[in-house]
Amino acid sequence: MLTITQIPNKGRCFTATTNLSSGDVIFRDQPYAIVPDCGAKSFVCASCINWITEPESIDKQKIPPTLPIACTGGCDIRYCSKECRDKDWTRFHQYECTFLTEMFSTFKSSTLDVRNPANRHCFSGYTLDYLWLLIRTLVQRHHEINNEAATKGFDAVWQLCSNSELFVNERKNEFQRVTAVLADFVETRLTMDVGIADPTEKMTRSQLEAALMELICKEECNSFGLYTFEFEGWRRPRQGFALALYPNAVFFNHSCLPNTGHIPRRLNSLNSVPEMVFYALRDIKLGEELLISYVELAHHTDVLVSVTKRRADLKEMFFFDCDCTRCYQEMMGLSVIADGLECKKDGCNGWLVPTNLKKQENIDTKSKNS
Repeated sequence: MLTITQIPNKGRCFTATTNLSSGDVIFRDQPYAIVPDCGAKSFVCASCINWITEPESIDKQKIPPTLPIACTGGCDIRYCSKECRDKDWTRFHQYECTFLTEMFSTFKSSTLDVRNPANRHCFSGYTLDYLWLLIRTLVQRHHEINNEAATKGFDAVWQLCSNSELFVNERKNEFQRVTAVLADFVETRLTMDVGIADPTEKMTRSQLEAALMELICKEECNSFGLYTFEFEGWRRPRQGFALALYPNAVFFNHSCLPNTGHIPRRLNSLNSVPEMVFYALRDIKLGEELLISYVELAHHTDVLVSVTKRRADLKEMFFFDCDCTRCYQEMMGLSVIADGLECKKDGCNGWLVPTNLKKQENIDTKSKNS
């Protein structure tokens, strides 16, 4: 249904190989690594990224209950079952447990004076989220190098763009701190002394830190946040619950008026991690570029306020000035109707999705929007 095409001034991108109908599932990708948000780790399982579902209500503003199974190592992450805990210990957690215990126990606000050496392991919640994701990325890479992984996908991760030269100094300083922590993790928990990208070569500490700095930039430019409306209700803004790397989805470019939606869905079993599922928001013609939104597209009552914030977010996070049709028209003060994206019924902020993606279950590839 899609292929990678080279477009002048844009680079490689996904285009449709056939005419697509609204609601068609276009693409699915498994995460290379995935973790709960640190703020959700008490009620989102660290293995299957699931939670205990309560009766739905559009006005509900209640987080799910704390999961019943705790890590026995005291690192404060939880699981939905002993099966998930044991599976996670074998794959990831035996390497990270004591390390995460230190990370979470020293969590403080982002206003902390990081110049103090005593605070080198103290990070904001945002930084802890991507630090944990990178820890699991490195563990998965460790399994690959030792031929212990069922599938090998790090090459796709390493090919992601980094835009390392574009980050502001404040972010680079933060990355330096994270790099030092990750290097300690690699040397003490994984005992890796070979190259992350090329395991045939030995790697010095300085070379390791350079590779980790590049990996951090790749993650920050390409990871996906996972969102739901189940925690606070459909009238509230979307609620984040996890962070993941879906490296094979990198060729979806951005538009503020996208033709492709994406949503995390657990499609195989309750104990599987969520795939990212991409679907057509409208009819798409053969050869048309497939575009998603990199940022939340919620409307503000003032069109100019909405477009200004959206473009600022894109510039800060992804380093480009959006010149899509919607931005151009809204900068002129014209309101653009984004049909097929949001519900807006009775104040609902939810997304319109194909009927076969409403629940976490197996799907066809030809279901239509509800």
